[in-house]
Amino acid sequence: MKVKKIIVVGGGLAGSLLAIYLAKQGYDVHIIEKRSNPLLSTDDYIDQVSSRAIGVSMTVRGIKAVLSAGIPFEELKACGVEISGMTFYVKGKPKLRDLSTQDKLKPLSLSRSAFQVLLNKYAERAGVTYHYNQQCVDVDLDKCSLVAKDEQDQFSHHKGNLLIGADGARSCIRDAMMSRSRRFEFNQSFFRHGYKTLVIPDGKTVGLAPRYIVFLWHGLGWRVCESRCDYSRWQYQYRGLPPLLGTNQFA
Repeated sequence: MKVKKIIVVGGGLAGSLLAIYLAKQGYDVHIIEKRSNPLLSTDDYIDQVSSRAIGVSMTVRGIKAVLSAGIPFEELKACGVEISGMTFYVKGKPKLRDLSTQDKLKPLSLSRSAFQVLLNKYAERAGVTYHYNQQCVDVDLDKCSLVAKDEQDQFSHHKGNLLIGADGARSCIRDAMMSRSRRFEFNQSFFRHGYKTLVIPDGKTVGLAPRYIVFLWHGLGWRVCESRCDYSRWQYQYRGLPPLLGTNQFA
């Protein structure tokens, strides 16, 4: 059977980038996404105060994958900043390691929400159809169909020629695959610590030097984030969830 209609469950970064590639090959691509449209509002995609989302650090290989999908580099770069180096503490002293360029490119540190908006914009231009506010609740792998539920608990049915699961840690597609196979194997692991997204203001607006460095490390059950430049020095004590040493102090 020739594949014509592809349903991607999960419209995050991976699902949206994949959808662009598939649409450019002529497939009718539909994305089932439980969140709202980020092109209208990013409220469902980021909370700068309490966000626990891990930031996006993109290697040169990842950058090339995005560029190959037809997204201009300048628009991608505008979603974050280049990573010029890494800092390690050796015997209590910071050591700076500059990152070399590959094919005139350096790794990027991206805002997850800004990158999401960029991907969705180009996915829609490529002809991808998004079904927002639709949470996948049931899957029939044999019939390549699924049931989605909206915010009003109204159900809709979607059927295609191919289903692709890009719905993350609590994947409905993975659950369906596990339920039909006696020997479906996968590995799952958890962070030993909590994590937090910190929003650092633009250095130009707060009088920082053009070049400053962020240090992250563990120590004695807590992690310190310290920023140094010619004008300021601050540190943030972070106690993860669960704490590294098993105390009762949390973030």
